[in-house]
Amino acid sequence: MNCQVLHACRPGLMPLLLLFLTFQSLPCTQAQTIVQFKTPLGALDVELFDKDKPVTVGNFLNYVTNGIYKDMFFHRWVPGFVIQGGGFAVARRGTTNAQFTLFKNLGNITNEYAVGQKRSNVYGTIAMAKLGNDPNSASSEWFFNLADNSQNLDRQNGGFTVFGRVIAGTNVLERFNKQNPENGVFSADLTSVTSAFSALPVLSTTPTFNDLAYVDIVVVSRPSPPSITLQPQSRVVVAGEPAEFSVSASGSQILRYQWSFNASPIPNATNALLRLPETATTQAGRYTVNILNDLGTATSTEALLEVRLKLDSKVTGSGAIIREPTLPNYALGTSIALQAIPSAGWRFSRWDGGSNSTTPLMQFTLLANQTITAVFEQIPVEPFSILVGVRNAEPVELSIPALDRAIYQFETSSDLRFWARWLRVTNSSGTIKVVDPRGATAPTLFYRSHFAGFAE
Repeated sequence: MNCQVLHACRPGLMPLLLLFLTFQSLPCTQAQTIVQFKTPLGALDVELFDKDKPVTVGNFLNYVTNGIYKDMFFHRWVPGFVIQGGGFAVARRGTTNAQFTLFKNLGNITNEYAVGQKRSNVYGTIAMAKLGNDPNSASSEWFFNLADNSQNLDRQNGGFTVFGRVIAGTNVLERFNKQNPENGVFSADLTSVTSAFSALPVLSTTPTFNDLAYVDIVVVSRPSPPSITLQPQSRVVVAGEPAEFSVSASGSQILRYQWSFNASPIPNATNALLRLPETATTQAGRYTVNILNDLGTATSTEALLEVRLKLDSKVTGSGAIIREPTLPNYALGTSIALQAIPSAGWRFSRWDGGSNSTTPLMQFTLLANQTITAVFEQIPVEPFSILVGVRNAEPVELSIPALDRAIYQFETSSDLRFWARWLRVTNSSGTIKVVDPRGATAPTLFYRSHFAGFAE
């Protein structure tokens, strides 16, 4: 039976402390795929070097995710050197018809030892096994380095490609470095089955199929490029008010953000939230954000910011302002007409704020937030006299000059002591004229009037 093997000599064991220091010094600069090797002795969490060894990692994950490694077991164990798997499984495991079987070979891959960052065969790393004198013969088999094998395995057969490292579970590796009976792991020679089983790790001195060191591999997490889950939304704000844009994204590693305004990057806008404390009309436009990690970039859709303007119209005195158009806020450059309407007894004086016009009707273009005040002044009431026209045998006619909408109360008396209310008249023409039909018959009549205010 053919299988992939390591053609290398076993180096001497390194001191345990040095082994752990070598393992801990391995760099970890970016998030990678994490897989877990579940064994009878415990679990090994392994970080794979996706970026540096993409072909090797992709090949390994192909076997894992497609279930090809089902019912796999470690088939070669050399304490202080390596423990190897990926070559054999048990068909019909758990039945009386169980038997050893080779994995389906998905083809050989290119040796990536010299690709990307150099990864040495130090303690705690996982590498691909291959045939002797054939650097590009790796396919399904792999091994964990139980010691620092870099001086040996880095220098032969094109270098053995390290594609991952143990990040949790080194105590499990150490179990495979112990050969005392209390450790519970024994070496069996089953070369009668295949030459690959000359150092088969088993869990009993009288092993059965149930005593093999089975390995179940599951993917814990995989790196992924950024993906936007919630796009930034368009906003409408009034100038001077704050505006915020936010984005939500998923992806491995620490995500980096860069916001842009009208396709130009905004300095220091490098968070998921972009806040504009006091918006100006110059900030109206298109906002996007780029989200990056080492695996790619995602660009958001455009979010539009519309900055509108506010017009406050106020009154000093008594009167009203008619605005056209009447809106809560306005787009930049809106043409607006204001008309001042005085209350009765008041007259328009001027506009304050942006214009000193003295005409009641004002038109202008709104270019910023603005407050405009209509100033009204009270019309003074001057002393007045009553003009009386009398003809023999005809009614009495009275007239007084009056302001528009002025109200006058007329009274009459026959003896200047007792006065009776007679007429209440509102002016509509500049002069109030009234007629007393009694004038032709009354022996003596007296008249008086007083100003009673203005009609609304």
